[in-house]
Amino acid sequence: MNISSDQKEFPSHLHVVTWFSLSIATSVGGSVMLILLLASSVYHKKLAGGSTVLIAHLMLIQLLHCAVLLPILTVNSFTALTHRKDVLQLDCSVLSLIHITAIQADNWASLFLAINRYVAIVVPHFYRKLVTRNAILASLLLPWLIGVAVTLPVYFGFGGIFLWSAPCAFCAIFISGATSLYGAVFWPTLGTYVPIILMGMIYLALFGRLAAANSARRRSIDKTVLKGGAAVLLRKQERQIVIAKMLVAGYVWYSLCILPGPIILTVFPVLHSTHPMLANWINGFVTLCAFAASPFIFLALSSDYRSNIRRLVMRQEYSSAGPEGRANWEKSRPLLKDSQLNCAITG
Repeated sequence: MNISSDQKEFPSHLHVVTWFSLSIATSVGGSVMLILLLASSVYHKKLAGGSTVLIAHLMLIQLLHCAVLLPILTVNSFTALTHRKDVLQLDCSVLSLIHITAIQADNWASLFLAINRYVAIVVPHFYRKLVTRNAILASLLLPWLIGVAVTLPVYFGFGGIFLWSAPCAFCAIFISGATSLYGAVFWPTLGTYVPIILMGMIYLALFGRLAAANSARRRSIDKTVLKGGAAVLLRKQERQIVIAKMLVAGYVWYSLCILPGPIILTVFPVLHSTHPMLANWINGFVTLCAFAASPFIFLALSSDYRSNIRRLVMRQEYSSAGPEGRANWEKSRPLLKDSQLNCAITG
């Protein structure tokens, strides 16, 4: 593999082991939780429309990062730091094309989910047009097409070049040449800043709208006895507020973890020269935390996800038990009705 020519001192063994251990532990923990959430969503609710498909798509992208792409980068860097040689023989340009395309696809997929939630709550009469088969398919494909279109020029050397950065063997972009403006400004702006800023504006407006509606509902709740359709509407509004809180919390955490990488690269590139392990921590571990923490945020803020995972585990216990074990299980823990297994995250 090609290594940038800058000669830098190797970090201490303790530093390398600490970074590697935290990265792998975070990767494993995030991957397991994402698999559980995906399994519970598929098992308890058919992926048929609304926000369910878009949320599952986001989880799959996050799983790709947690279980495949970032562990590959981590292991390659660790072997180079501990063995002082290239072990995995990876192509930095190809790996970066896939990795950064997936990050930017996640950015745009998150934006499409934010638009989906905003339309579902603020202009529900238009929502049916947003969940047609073609609209959902476009919401799944466009993030990847944008990610590829924005990153492909850099892959061919327009705006910068992907190289393994010495001594940490972390695949990074080196911005230089007549087309450096694309790599320094347009590339991160189109792939990262635009979708994240638009997302923030949408969630801010959405959360304000829901908070106002919830406040008005609370003021009038003692004056009215809710029955029938009114009670259903009330429960739907409460679910929408929970979803909004979950997505806003995820957005804030994601932004804090994702934005430092491109900002340091384009505004403070000298930091990568003075701190050799910075790319491993910021572009590796911190970026990994953006994806690995997502399922924990969902579980912390959504009782539906927690209930579905418990039910999934209970079903697995029941299925794996023998006839005698099933009889005892049914006596102590009665089976849940199928109607209780619905996940309440769709629009």
